[in-house]
Amino acid sequence: MSVIIYHNPRCSKSRETLALLESHHIQPQVELYLQQHYSVEKLQEIADKLGITDIRQMMRTKDELYQSLDLDNPTLSAKIYY
Repeated sequence: MSVIIYHNPRCSKSRETLALLESHHIQPQVELYLQQHYSVEKLQEIADKLGITDIRQMMRTKDELYQSLDLDNPTLSAKIYY
């Protein structure tokens, strides 16, 4: 089985997830997503695999930039994010 983790080393939940996988002898492919520039197609592919319909579920909602851009505004269209 191939496992990919979209990892942020500064995030405690991400570190815990990686440690949990490794404790079960699962060596995932680690994608440092903050250092990547994913295409719209790649982001949509990831969202589809996760069953996500609102792209905000993939965003770091506690991040200052997210809040300053008012991305939690429910009237914003998904097209804005892509």
